[in-house]
Amino acid sequence: MSSDRVVKMLLEIMVRRDRRVERRIRKQIRRLLSGLDKDVSKRVRRDLQRLLARTIRNEVRGILYSEQFARFLREAIGQPQQPLAELARRYMEEQIPVSVLTPSGSVEGIITNVGVDFIVVREPRGSIVVVHLDNTLAIQPTGLE
Repeated sequence: MSSDRVVKMLLEIMVRRDRRVERRIRKQIRRLLSGLDKDVSKRVRRDLQRLLARTIRNEVRGILYSEQFARFLREAIGQPQQPLAELARRYMEEQIPVSVLTPSGSVEGIITNVGVDFIVVREPRGSIVVVHLDNTLAIQPTGLE
């Protein structure tokens, strides 16, 4: 499956869900505003639009950071969990700086431990981050010239 197709599918999923949530919230807003005067109506409408934007953002985050979405992406790009653990062990043994890509973002540093279903990364400033391999999309070396 090409990356363009995966991106297109993801956008379609997010847009469909956003439209349903937005329609439901707009309907509730209209019901609330039907009996208010114009000044109050404008303030309430503004506050409700902010609430709508925040709600949609949270819905999208819920989708993007879900385990189901991480599994979907891993399957779409063809990276099962076991080879990631093997790759992580190799980078750990060679002390190669890496970037670990997850649905939440990336973590950069040196892998210090590889467990059955997790890796431990020490970031450049000394922070320790535990990343579950189910939430790992890719592991790539960084800082190599």
